[in-house]
Amino acid sequence: MGMRMGTGIAISEPIPSITHKEIKDEIRKIKVKSSVIGAPRLQDVKQNRTTSDTMSKSKSTQSPLITKNNSAAAALSFNCAAPSLNTLQTLDISRNTGDFPSSISKLKNLTKIELFFKNFTSELPPGIADLSLSQEIDISSNQMHGTLPPSDWKSEEFGGFGAMLHLIAFSVYRNHIFEIFPANFGRFSPLDSIDISENQFSGEFPRFLCGDRKLRLLLALENNFSGEFPDSYAECNSLERLRINKNHLSGKISDGVWALPKVTMVDFGDNEFSGGISPMIAFSISLNQLVLKNNRFSSNFLSELGKLVNLEALLLNNNSFSGEFVF
Repeated sequence: MGMRMGTGIAISEPIPSITHKEIKDEIRKIKVKSSVIGAPRLQDVKQNRTTSDTMSKSKSTQSPLITKNNSAAAALSFNCAAPSLNTLQTLDISRNTGDFPSSISKLKNLTKIELFFKNFTSELPPGIADLSLSQEIDISSNQMHGTLPPSDWKSEEFGGFGAMLHLIAFSVYRNHIFEIFPANFGRFSPLDSIDISENQFSGEFPRFLCGDRKLRLLLALENNFSGEFPDSYAECNSLERLRINKNHLSGKISDGVWALPKVTMVDFGDNEFSGGISPMIAFSISLNQLVLKNNRFSSNFLSELGKLVNLEALLLNNNSFSGEFVF
């Protein structure tokens, strides 16, 4: 057990592991308002165990295709261009085997796409970025490679993922996707959660993921992002969990990012950040876990840390902090 001092700040206690299952559970709690498509959204069938009989009695016009957890011996294959699938809005082929549906872009009415834990090894088809009605996309825990389409837009203002006006949850964690993350991603979307962890994204960190000021979960750990963390997140007061550890980010973190009022976990560990902890951190009244280890932070310890009455884990090792730690 680690030492606890003063208000209960843990000095050497290992930080609890936040699993992707926990993140997926958080995402499943999202209540999506589907006024755009004119019908109630189909509830997550994996969590609520909705039966085909129940769906057949629904007055909704939605057409779900759900084939999860089927035998690996029978590979799944279907033709997205089939006329009978033109009205499809929910597609869940997670935990199956088979090929990625390359013609998925033809399903223009899709709002929910679940393709996780499927061991896809192909590239993401460019057309997936044209499904402008999408609200939830989960392609996590596959072996997808290549770039996140489109990687070179003709229009920097509007196009591809930047034109997804209804996207709420996006997850591609644990794949092999590389190169620069689309710059305008989230700029016009009411994003609630995004998990792009454990890939090989590089270049500057995307600055518009909280463009609609509704983002709660931002997970981008274990990538190759570099440069400074954007100041735009200083206005993301909805943020509850921020994990950007194990990248190559550097420079100082703006005062506003230290002062997010709803954030419970901040993990800046294993980067190249410098400067000090801002006194504004006293406004992060919900902060429970703060991880700054393995960076280049400096300056004296702040008495403001002692004001974080909900703080349970504090990891500051391998930096250049100095002075007396005051509680």
